Amino acid sequence: MLHYKVREIRKDRDLALRKEHTQELREKVVIPWIRELNNISNAKKYYPVLPQKGDNYFGEYYKVEDFDIERTEKILFKDFLENHASKELKESFKYFKKYCEKLSNRINETKRKIKDFLKENLKKHEILILNDREICKQIEKNYNFHAFEEEIVDFILSCLLCEAKIKIHKNGIYYKNYQKIEFCYIDKCGYWKYSPKAIFVSKTIDENKKAEVENLLNELLNKAKEKFKNDIEKIYTLVDEINKNKKIMHEELKKFEHKRIYDGNCEYIKYP
Repeated sequence: MLHYKVREIRKDRDLALRKEHTQELREKVVIPWIRELNNISNAKKYYPVLPQKGDNYFGEYYKVEDFDIERTEKILFKDFLENHASKELKESFKYFKKYCEKLSNRINETKRKIKDFLKENLKKHEILILNDREICKQIEKNYNFHAFEEEIVDFILSCLLCEAKIKIHKNGIYYKNYQKIEFCYIDKCGYWKYSPKAIFVSKTIDENKKAEVENLLNELLNKAKEKFKNDIEKIYTLVDEINKNKKIMHEELKKFEHKRIYDGNCEYIKYP
């Protein structure tokens, strides 16, 4: 009889500990994790591609960093993931981070290839790829030249991702009477997209020069579409994998948000 009572007491105590620990994990790990995940956008099949944390304009891009909840509740997060989380949650968490890192690396590698491609092809037309500081230095020397900012690489990648064509957006004064052309692109659905950094700079720009530059860029873009076709397809695949695992992760966490008692054993619910 005494043995039975002790067993019942232990059983009640175990249940109480599990309820208490479940509530702690729910409040300190699961719900904050859901909020954080809701604040991370999906990966996109247009530039800048990577999932973004927070504000659309000032938020950081998620590459492979830990979630905030991993840092703020390090011990409880580890306990939840290792001892209580479902197999689906563990795997989706693992693959989400893995594919985000792969996507970041793939984008950087593709941009490097595009930059080399543009440098090689534009140099034939006496067009250099330079950044703002380098352009201004050349202008100070009164050197008559044509130059693209280095950010044109991002612009071309955007065009490749959206299967776009390039159009001139506007022109004006760049620096010390040197003129500039800013470009936009039209995606396959007919939407205009603007790039703040895709700039061509020259001492003089007339209508013939505008047409020449626009035609040249579209010609290079068509070559780039074929040359980087596999790279773009790999980016698309990684985007799909990231969004799939983000969705699974969110669905599994929502289950834990409403689950009354979490399964699994850990040191926090041991009863001597």
